[in-house]
Amino acid sequence: MNLIYGASIDSELVQAVLPAARVNPVLSAALNPILGYIEFDSHDARLQKDCYEPVQSSPAQPLPSTPAPNLDELLLLIDRGEKTAFEKICRRLAGDAEYQDEELLPGWDQLQPEKKTQIIRAAEIYLNGCCVVNTSWIEAGEVWYPVTCGYWALSLLAQTASQVFENLTDEVWHAWMPSAFAEHNQSEDLGEVEAKILKTAYQRAPSQFRKLFGRLIDAQNKCFEDAFVVNASTPVWDREIADLLRTKLADNKLRSRVFRRILAALLNAGDAAAIQIATDRVTGASSAPANEIDKAIEAALALLNHGASAAWKVVWPVVQKNTEFAQRLLTHYAIDPYSSDAARLRDGLQESELAELYIWLSQFATTLGVSEETGRQYLGADAFELNSSNRGWYWLSVAVMNALISRGTPAAVEAIRRINENTPDERLKHVEQMAQESVRQKTWTPLSPSELIDFVTGPRTIPTNAEGEPAGTPPDAKLSLATRLKEAEKVSDPKLRKMYEAVIRYEWYMKELRSLKVASKKYQTQAQLKQRFPDLDLWGALDKDDESDIASGDFNPGRFAWSLIKRLNNLREKDDRTLKNYRKALRAAGMSV
Repeated sequence: MNLIYGASIDSELVQAVLPAARVNPVLSAALNPILGYIEFDSHDARLQKDCYEPVQSSPAQPLPSTPAPNLDELLLLIDRGEKTAFEKICRRLAGDAEYQDEELLPGWDQLQPEKKTQIIRAAEIYLNGCCVVNTSWIEAGEVWYPVTCGYWALSLLAQTASQVFENLTDEVWHAWMPSAFAEHNQSEDLGEVEAKILKTAYQRAPSQFRKLFGRLIDAQNKCFEDAFVVNASTPVWDREIADLLRTKLADNKLRSRVFRRILAALLNAGDAAAIQIATDRVTGASSAPANEIDKAIEAALALLNHGASAAWKVVWPVVQKNTEFAQRLLTHYAIDPYSSDAARLRDGLQESELAELYIWLSQFATTLGVSEETGRQYLGADAFELNSSNRGWYWLSVAVMNALISRGTPAAVEAIRRINENTPDERLKHVEQMAQESVRQKTWTPLSPSELIDFVTGPRTIPTNAEGEPAGTPPDAKLSLATRLKEAEKVSDPKLRKMYEAVIRYEWYMKELRSLKVASKKYQTQAQLKQRFPDLDLWGALDKDDESDIASGDFNPGRFAWSLIKRLNNLREKDDRTLKNYRKALRAAGMSV
């Protein structure tokens, strides 16, 4: 009943109780008030409403301010040279508080400036006059109060008396080394002050630092099956720290979670040996029994978090060979498909790799017990069934497909087609259309002003399909450049004939260049473009440099076409004026252009 009525939630208790509730109807009924649905206007609903409304209707009362503790007699100890005065002051300030809050010391902001100055002096005396005489608390997984006070003293000096902090001797740092790690149980994220203390401690007494660091890892591994202290390596990283952590990876007593945390620290530091260690561990799980793959799964998770696409090439073959490995690995992402780890996986995988993951999820849906209708699924040996609002496996596949759609790349469209070939679903046709629309949105480039003017005032271009390729026209409607130029031969005036030929070529070349500009997004080399469009008349007017410019896609079709006409006709006048004059002269002669 503590689970239902207690003031706090014990996560280990929850994980133990929920699986039992699935097979025990009495326990399931007892847990129904917090796990089941409540019907409107039921007795339970009215009871909750009666409890909720008074809380919401009453104005929040400000917490009474706690007066600063009386430190007068303790401050007198400082003037007498009492070495432990700082520890006694900390006990008085902290009261029943077990850990320091965000302040420099508990209640620090309430103290008068002169008292703060005396306490800073007491911290200096404490560090220079005392030491940590007992470290047995490390293996017991406990926190020794003098060590915490030592950390507070170091933190206080680092923030308020930096010169005193820098002047602490190597002997002092050796004696108080445990205090450099005093916050190792409270947080995974290192603050600026913590990092400063760790850096200085390692500079002043590196051997003692590494010795205690190793002991703390072993102790946390044994007592907590995790090791937050590994994060202390980040600000002090060097070859010796890396060697120490690699040695820990070889310890058979290392818990799986600690194994992954150490491996992640090495990978994040760019340790090449760690990549090989992780790779060997994963590949070794291809045919391993279920009771020997825990660390292989953790290694796979660390690799995927570090670099999803490169890691997938190692992990995917094992997923295909070892079903137990696959289920337990992907359970990590199915439990919360929108976690930071799951998002990092989706963002890091290439389109073809996302397709592989989606196909795997679809093909194994029945085996894994996923049901979109009931919303219940099996999440592995260490997890439990979730209700319809948390359909882990189903929502993981949805998140993977959404990632493909949002990529907005031709490769994503191809990946969706591949998915439909392997796991046919009529809905995937609509999904493919959505992906194609995303591609158009992300690859569309607005026309420049000159291109827009050419588009509005010039001749219409050949229609293109969704791939940016000429759509083709009926056989009887096709014309060739040669046919158009024969029309110019009928013009008797040599000068007008030359103008007419120039305008015909310009319009023809510009039409083909527009098609090539769109197609160059897919076919990005001269050879590919020529192979796809072998019959273009344009190729005969281009030199090698022209072809390179077209393959790059970085050109204006109208200006490019006119530059070709200028070169063919040996013209040197300004582009726009000459072309406009040609059109004007032809229209004046009654010729349609």
